[in-house]
Amino acid sequence: MKSPHLSMPARPGGNELETSIQFICTAMAWFPAQCQVAMLRGSHRPEAQVLLSLFPPEVGPDKRQGGSIYYPATVGQIRASDPTLVSMIEADLIRLPGYSLGLIVNEPLSIPEDWQPKIGNGATWGASIAHIAPCRWLFAECEREGLAFAGQLALAVDVFGVEPTFSIHTGGTSLNCYYALSEAISPEKFRELQGLVIAVYQYLVPGCSVDQTLVEPNKEMRLAGGFHPRTGQIASIYGATNNEIDAAAVEDRLRALLPPPPAPPQLPPMRPRSPLAPLHLVRSTSTLADVAEAMTRISPFTTGQGQRPDLIGYVGWGWAAVKDAVAGIIRLWSW
Repeated sequence: MKSPHLSMPARPGGNELETSIQFICTAMAWFPAQCQVAMLRGSHRPEAQVLLSLFPPEVGPDKRQGGSIYYPATVGQIRASDPTLVSMIEADLIRLPGYSLGLIVNEPLSIPEDWQPKIGNGATWGASIAHIAPCRWLFAECEREGLAFAGQLALAVDVFGVEPTFSIHTGGTSLNCYYALSEAISPEKFRELQGLVIAVYQYLVPGCSVDQTLVEPNKEMRLAGGFHPRTGQIASIYGATNNEIDAAAVEDRLRALLPPPPAPPQLPPMRPRSPLAPLHLVRSTSTLADVAEAMTRISPFTTGQGQRPDLIGYVGWGWAAVKDAVAGIIRLWSW
């Protein structure tokens, strides 16, 4: 499965040592990048769009210290090592230490004739989720201390059912595993499947490190040929196969690998409510009688108790009215 020489071809007329020295003296190795782009887009499609990038170093889990720099290109330009494109990227890599060479994996839609760039993430066509065409690749990365490359490949097989279409040694401690789909899927379906992939990895390897942004259809990944800023090692193509996977079949597999969702809690059965009794059957005369009897013991206000004389009659009349009303209710409910 492994094809280590894909990442470091011998220069015509030279040997492998001379080729290695040549790579070390440049900001990137262009041939491995050409190989990865050809696998992603197809070498028979020179017009296919590819958005290369330089992305900044991480400052925390799934977070980076700044934005990416993008380089729109075609497969044909990359395979021909377009001098303008190469010199621009290499100059920026030297100018921006710590940045890494990458690309947005999924292919963008054709650029609309009336499209106008905007400030922000969508300033370059292909960088925004809204620009992404139907997706032809799933990809995964899973890191855990002590998990060697062979273990990472075996884990990918456990998750997807087959070996990756190709894998990239990032130059660090992880492999990026890419799976070609037999038919393209929508960006929305891509997000759903990538979410399942992440969930399965985290279930099978508790405590592993998985990039949560892998669900984004416009996710950029490390490109072979660039140097890893932390280790100084070149990212290379680790292995390749002719495998393709069916989106529906892999979805069924991923869901089967996850534990069943917990059953909802069972609520105790509700007691049936008793029907309300008719009004004429309600008996509460004893309580009302107690109220009426208690009110008879309240003496009306009289002159000399501190009340204004013009209110004494009104207050006394009010208490009498309340007593009469209560007595009437008692008679009505006792009927």
